[in-house]
Amino acid sequence: MTKIYDLSIPTEDSPSEPQPVRVEHQAHDSSLPLIELVFGAKKEDMADGLGWADEAVSLSAHSGTHVDAPWHYSPLSENKRARTIDEMPLDWFFHDGVVLDFRHKPQGTGITIDDMQNALIKIGYIFKPWDIVLI
Repeated sequence: MTKIYDLSIPTEDSPSEPQPVRVEHQAHDSSLPLIELVFGAKKEDMADGLGWADEAVSLSAHSGTHVDAPWHYSPLSENKRARTIDEMPLDWFFHDGVVLDFRHKPQGTGITIDDMQNALIKIGYIFKPWDIVLI
């Protein structure tokens, strides 16, 4: 059986985000003026006299995690046009994976190929094409 891990994080303001994330929550009753304006519906036309709840979100493309990082740094990657998130094949995200723990390394130091190979040896994992590595 395949085990799927959700790596998403909440969309919320956080000290780890360099640019603030703003989430504005709209209650059911506060959307009525918009519904009346756009659709001509009245309060009595709505279920329980309420509109819909909604959220308005303002955030940077660098909020949370993203796989299209090369595009954010340059329009080219490996001398080809860098892909954006909507161009990433969905099947890239469903493969075997391995977690490599480098918490023992001092913050800010790089991770070398030798570090990666030693970590794989330590846990007895043989890396295969398309494996997903979580660090």
